[in-house]
Amino acid sequence: NDNYDITFVNGTYTITKKTLTENDLGKTKFEDGSFVYDGTKKQIEVTGLPEGFTVEYENNTKTNVGSKEATAKVKGNENYTGTVTLKATIEVTKAKVELTADDKTKVYGEEDEALTYKVTSGEVYGTDDLNVNLNREVGENVGTYTITITGTNDNYDITFVNGTYTITKK
Repeated sequence: NDNYDITFVNGTYTITKKTLTENDLGKTKFEDGSFVYDGTKKQIEVTGLPEGFTVEYENNTKTNVGSKEATAKVKGNENYTGTVTLKATIEVTKAKVELTADDKTKVYGEEDEALTYKVTSGEVYGTDDLNVNLNREVGENVGTYTITITGTNDNYDITFVNGTYTITKK
C-alpha cells in the first residue's frame, strides 16, 4: 500500500517432537509365538514397524519347554520422543519322541545280551539325555520276558514301547 511504510519481521514456526503412543505404530504387531522344542533358541519379532523406528527386546529368547513374557520397546524416528512397550508370550512345547526297547534272544544258560533301544519316531536333539532305563523281567527259564523302558526329560513327551526278551531251549 502506497500510504504505508511497511516493515516485515519474520517469525519462527517450530515443530516439536511428538510423544510416541501405540496409535503411532500403525500396523506394528508383537504377537505371541509357540514353538516345538528342537534344542535351539526361539524368539518372536515385531512386524510392521514404521520406517526409521527401532525396537529393543528384553526376555525374548526361550530354548527349553515353558513360556515367558517377552518385551519389545519401540522407539520412533527423529520426529518422536519416548518409547512404547509391547508385550507378548513366547512358548516352547514338548517335542514328541517314541523309544522302543529292542527285542533280545538268548539260549538257556548263556549270559544276557545288553539291553538296547532305538528312537522309532521323532528326534532327540543335540546331546539331550532322556535318562533311559531298560529292565528285563526277572527269570532264567525258557520263555518270554518283558523288557520295560522308562525315562524322562522335561523337553520331551516320550512314548515308550516295551520289548520282549526270549530265552530259548539249550
